[in-house]
Amino acid sequence: MRKPRWLWKTSIATLCIVLIGFIVFVWLFPMKLTNPATDPGIDQTLRGIITERYQTLNIPDFEMDDIVHKEWTNDGVIVFYTKNYGQLAEKYADLNLEYWKKTVLGWKWVTGGSYQYSSFNKLKQDKGLIIEYVPGTGTDRYGKLPIVYGESFDPDVVNIELTDKQTLNKQVAKMIPIQDGRTIWFARFSISNETNIEIKGKDETGKTAVLSMLEA
Repeated sequence: MRKPRWLWKTSIATLCIVLIGFIVFVWLFPMKLTNPATDPGIDQTLRGIITERYQTLNIPDFEMDDIVHKEWTNDGVIVFYTKNYGQLAEKYADLNLEYWKKTVLGWKWVTGGSYQYSSFNKLKQDKGLIIEYVPGTGTDRYGKLPIVYGESFDPDVVNIELTDKQTLNKQVAKMIPIQDGRTIWFARFSISNETNIEIKGKDETGKTAVLSMLEA
C-alpha cells in the first residue's frame, strides 16, 4: 500500500528540520569529543585558519610571525600571535588576540583584538605598560571572553594586579615571557559601564613599579 503524498512531504520536511537543527547545534555549541590541545599539529592548524580568515577579509599581505601563547577555554582557544612586517628600519611591538571556538564542523571565529607600536626600543627605554581590552561577546559586554591584556616593558615588574575601583574586585594577571625579552600579560576580567580599572605592576618586594588606569 502506497503512502499518501502528504505523508511523504511531511516526512521529508521533518527530516530537513532535524538536519538543519543538527547543523545549527554543532556550529553554535562546542565539540567535546576530542581535545585539540593535545594535537601536535595544532599550531599549524591555527595558523591556517587565521590566515584563511585574513584572505576572506581581502587582506592578502597578512603574514603571521609566531604564535606566542594559546589559552584554552572550555569550548575553544584564545590565540596570541605576532605578525611579520618584513625588514623595517625600527622594530615593531605588536600583539594580536583571537578567540576561536571548536565545533563539530570546524573552527569558528568569535572575537579578537590587537595593538601595534612602531617604536619597540622606545617602549623598552620608557619601561612602558601597554593595556588593551576586549569586551565580552554578549550584547551587555559580558558573556564569554571579557579580557584585559597587554605587555610590560619594565624588567622589574614580576606581578600585575587589576582592581575594579567600583566593586573592589581584584585579580592577578597571567604573565608570559615571549621572544625578544618581551612579556605579555592578560586576565579574564569583566568591566561594567563607567568603571575604572586600576592596574599595578609590582616588583619582587611587592612595591608598585608602574601604575595605570583603564576606563570603561
